[in-house]
Amino acid sequence: MKWSLIVVAVFVFGILLTWSGVVPKGLLSADTSTYLLYALVALVGFEIGSSGRLSVIFKEVDYRSFLLPLGVAVSSVCFAGLACLFIGWLSWADGMALGSGMGYYSLSSMIITGLKTPEVGVRMASKLGTLALLVNIFREFATLCLAPLLRRYFDPYGLVASAGVTSMDVLLPSIIKYGGKEIMPVAIINGVMLEMMVPFLVTFFCMF
Repeated sequence: MKWSLIVVAVFVFGILLTWSGVVPKGLLSADTSTYLLYALVALVGFEIGSSGRLSVIFKEVDYRSFLLPLGVAVSSVCFAGLACLFIGWLSWADGMALGSGMGYYSLSSMIITGLKTPEVGVRMASKLGTLALLVNIFREFATLCLAPLLRRYFDPYGLVASAGVTSMDVLLPSIIKYGGKEIMPVAIINGVMLEMMVPFLVTFFCMF
């Protein structure tokens, strides 16, 4: 829990620092965050590679590792559709489209906004796109903050499932920290397979 509180504190500090205007504009570009993410994933790779157990870790991966992303996709879509029963203005199809983002907030929000604009207009499409952005960011942030609890009550696979697409990049360090290095191949497989599913699933549900 201490790690989660540190993460939240750093996140809030970043927001306040940006609002204060003291951060150079050059650091606010999308390229900066992308390069930092690359560096973070590289550091994870260095740590795993130096352990001397890389071949053993990958040998432990079996066919069940490929079933995890399928379960994540089905449960994310179905629960998002059920949640629409409590949201009067959101249809089940739109809810499933939001749930199909599975943590990939940038892509899912753009697809939903673009496909929904001819059907419901710019204003409503932008509303749905913004909601997709927030829903998937919240999923990533909640997993990041609750990682110790997810590991304790749902084992490492539950932690990977909660991370969704981000299990292969942004949340990979947290997953390895709490789930162990052995879960790394499963996390990468999960993220890659979900990333390939997202555009197809989001587009499919936007058709209804």
